[in-house]
Amino acid sequence: MQKIILVLSFILYSIHTNRLAAQSLSVDYSIGQTVRNNPVFPPLISPAQGLSIDYAPRQNFNTQWQQLYSRTQLVYTISAQSLGNAQILGNAWGGLVGLDFYLYQRRRNYFHCRLQLGLAALTRHYDSFHNPQNVVIGSTLNAFGKAEGIYTYKISPRLSFNAAFAVIHYSNAGVQSPNLGVNIAALTGGISYRFNTKIHKLEKRNLLSPKSNLSDSDTLSIFSPKMVDYPKNYRPFVQFGLGFTSVASRGAKFPVYTVLLGVSKQFSPKGCVSAGLEWVYNTATFELYNHIAGGNLSPKKIYRYSFVAQYEFIFSRLALVAAGGIYLNSHIAQRSVFSSKIGINYYFRSLWKGKNFHPWLGLQVRAYFGEAEFAEIATGIKF
Repeated sequence: MQKIILVLSFILYSIHTNRLAAQSLSVDYSIGQTVRNNPVFPPLISPAQGLSIDYAPRQNFNTQWQQLYSRTQLVYTISAQSLGNAQILGNAWGGLVGLDFYLYQRRRNYFHCRLQLGLAALTRHYDSFHNPQNVVIGSTLNAFGKAEGIYTYKISPRLSFNAAFAVIHYSNAGVQSPNLGVNIAALTGGISYRFNTKIHKLEKRNLLSPKSNLSDSDTLSIFSPKMVDYPKNYRPFVQFGLGFTSVASRGAKFPVYTVLLGVSKQFSPKGCVSAGLEWVYNTATFELYNHIAGGNLSPKKIYRYSFVAQYEFIFSRLALVAAGGIYLNSHIAQRSVFSSKIGINYYFRSLWKGKNFHPWLGLQVRAYFGEAEFAEIATGIKF
């Protein structure tokens, strides 16, 4: 406990000494329940409690994406979380980075959503000798995701009260078995302190007071959606993916191959919708069931075909990807008719420049309707 207090004290002191570069700092406590997503999930003997520190740096709006997303705030978070059974599941320590999307403001009341991704270390994981009951997580290092709907009440120009509903997820993306994943639904409350009460011109106009008028001295030349010459036509694309998983083998890692063919449409500088047909071949599943079948199994029995729809949040060269799909065929080891994925793509050419040929490289986590199956490196091109 003394080490935890020292670490948190050092972080708070570092933020205080650099407060001119900070926008706000908040401390939040959460209490919730870990979701038992499988009959073999270990017993839960206590609520899932957490403590987090959120740090928002001061925005200078000196980049195009900051100006275009003027209602968006970058947020860094460190978190300590209990998982409902300290002896078997342990606790989680993690760090996150993400964005606040401001949705509504009226006087002192603010509503915004927060989406974050990061990494977490779990203090207890599966071990065949020392912790065989933990059939949930098989590795110390895990992916860490958090989504929140947040209500903020502004008590004073510097001090605010926060209340939120949060969904928290820990998973190793199927890289190390077992990997049922830990999912938590929680209520959060806390206090936020704003270091700088001076509001940037663009923030004043677009974030806090959308209907306010600027004086002549506040005139600011900004990057607006009308200035973005993004491609507006329907564009075919192709994506190839290579992932690794040990979910089926429960040990050795095997490759997973994917191919996605589809059409995309960018409706605004901020977002792109796409749909297509995908083929997935999990060699781990094939090797397992081919062994059971005595070497007589055709790989076609393992092939999966699905219809996939996805949305990309665009930040010039970077794009956050969220997708869902429906399997069109029955296949061996099928656990659901639904598939899903989240990830990030890096485009070698800005999606705000040029109308043809945008190649990308991405990292994506694939799941069977919430249960992570594998992580993949994907590459593709929009024509």
